[in-house]
Amino acid sequence: MIEIPPWTAADPWPDDCRQLLLIGPPGTGKTRSILTTYAWPALRRGDALLATSYTRAAAGELRERTARELGATPDTYRTQLSTMHSESSRRCAGLGLIGEKSVPTPTRGGDEEDEGETGIDPMLATLARMESEDTNDSFRAWESVRHRWPGDIGRTVRERLSRLLAGQHLDVAESVIRHDLDGRFDDDGKLVRPDFTSLLELALVRGSVPHLDLLVVDEAQDLTPLQWALIDRWAGQAIRLLIVGDPDQAIYGYAGADGRRLIAWANDGRPARRLAQSYRVPRSVHALARRVVRTIADRIDAPYLPADRQGTIEHAHDPADVWAALAAGAETGRSALVLSRSRKGCAVVVYELTDAEIPHIAERGPRLLGTVDHPSRAVRIARALDACLSPSPDATAAVTDLRAMVTAMSARRWALPRGTKTALDTALKGARGSIPLRALVAVGLPRDAIAEAWADPVPREWRDRLTTTGCPDVAGLLLIRDWVLTHGANLYPLASRIIVTTCHGAKGREADTVVLDARSGSRAFTPAGSPEERDEDRRVLYVAITRPKDTLVLLRHPTRSDWLSQHGL
Repeated sequence: MIEIPPWTAADPWPDDCRQLLLIGPPGTGKTRSILTTYAWPALRRGDALLATSYTRAAAGELRERTARELGATPDTYRTQLSTMHSESSRRCAGLGLIGEKSVPTPTRGGDEEDEGETGIDPMLATLARMESEDTNDSFRAWESVRHRWPGDIGRTVRERLSRLLAGQHLDVAESVIRHDLDGRFDDDGKLVRPDFTSLLELALVRGSVPHLDLLVVDEAQDLTPLQWALIDRWAGQAIRLLIVGDPDQAIYGYAGADGRRLIAWANDGRPARRLAQSYRVPRSVHALARRVVRTIADRIDAPYLPADRQGTIEHAHDPADVWAALAAGAETGRSALVLSRSRKGCAVVVYELTDAEIPHIAERGPRLLGTVDHPSRAVRIARALDACLSPSPDATAAVTDLRAMVTAMSARRWALPRGTKTALDTALKGARGSIPLRALVAVGLPRDAIAEAWADPVPREWRDRLTTTGCPDVAGLLLIRDWVLTHGANLYPLASRIIVTTCHGAKGREADTVVLDARSGSRAFTPAGSPEERDEDRRVLYVAITRPKDTLVLLRHPTRSDWLSQHGL
């Protein structure tokens, strides 16, 4: 076991080192330590500071806390406390490497009448066949190559892909990727429609380098080799560098992330300190988490103490009882995270909560209001709302109210699932169709209220307006508008206390109660699963288990093997 001394705020830079690694297990106050000991003093001194985090949510948390502490707005610190992608965009835009205009999206086929049932051209159809045959997924391979081997920047698409595809389907892969890349540059060679990876590559090769007194990298275990290369470039002009992370929480290996760099840092004897006291994870949950994490190979084990409270672990087999308990807890102000290993598992949870008429926010799971790519039944409500909101010279106050309500809905308030804004923004005007009952329930509407409202007479001015736009669902639109305007203020706080997401989506978050839906298994434990994939799967489980402040509920399948039994639990 590598001995890593404990960290103390009284000794922020041991032996006056210029670069320091701070390892912090779940709940040990990594964010608080970053802000109180390093970031806030630097901001008060007027130092040039850049603190980057892996996600927008984490960067937003840094800004929110800083704004409360220093008495400003969060946007005041957007350039100092930011994501790596945002900083990359600034580094490139400042040099004029990103164009101001957009370019048309490349078409994927001919006219709409000639596209056939699939709506895709033969090239993408070939890719679809490749995926259905369980062969290499070209897009995933391309993203992996770009992140794993940043030294390949500048080589051709074929040269870079050949690392992973080994000559298989190179022609179709190269064609598909070039098709995707063609529209990203204007005539002057400026990047005009960058994706996240393009921004990182451009910033690494051509972007400016910030001159910093302090560079802080949070959640460093989630960085890919490409992101590490960019950090190394920025660190070259920084007086001090603070790396913060936890190798045991490295759960993005499938996307190219490499948490082993933190282990190598410690193995090389470079300055490293650890946080050892959790303020979140109670004793019972902590013991279970330690059982899981100790099965991971090639890790740094160090003292890690639980919070000073016992907590509880509950085993459940009936989801209806679990959801009823969550609803009762939400009424009393208790927060809850419902976690699943996959989006498909989240979909099961969302449908169960919806059928039980329990308000919630689905960050992962089914898009009950549909998307443009799947416009059959589910997107009808979005089209109906869009038809209602069409510009009209005789717009009434009721229409204005509905517009405001839809804006709030599209911001994922009132328990609407992810993807609603996209569906509303791109829905076709004047489409006919009915509003699905499940979509109404997802807004939080009780079924008996729906039945009663459907029989109510419709005001003539609304009937005249809506029937002229080709939308027959007058009662449904009125129902949503009236109910939300009446009860919405109470619904959002209630729904926001029950969040459904994946274990990956719960990274860095906490709740009073965490329900881990383990009813399905993990692909890592199929015969094709490698030891590295199994270790990453254990880290995902470790992250999920360490989210609760009080109660962990393990929702398990009553008869067959599930995710926990695969780990020997």
